[in-house]
Amino acid sequence: ADATQRKFVITKALLCKADRSSFDRLRQQIYKLELEQKRLEEDAFVYNWLQQQLKLSPAYNKVHHKVLNIITVTFCLWLMPYGA
Repeated sequence: ADATQRKFVITKALLCKADRSSFDRLRQQIYKLELEQKRLEEDAFVYNWLQQQLKLSPAYNKVHHKVLNIITVTFCLWLMPYGA
């Protein structure tokens, strides 16, 4: 999204100095960049929503707790003195 925003700002800056023949081309590029930015924002919204739904699911919580238990046991074993 940051790269798209930079392209958008640069293209708009160039638009100020453009002659009439390149004006239309730059305007079209700006329009495409604005559409791309909007799609990226919508994709980010959907991605974040799906991520939140996943975290709320029982299956995710079950796997998450199992992984935490494995990490805890591994860490405790690591802390135990050798030969104990």
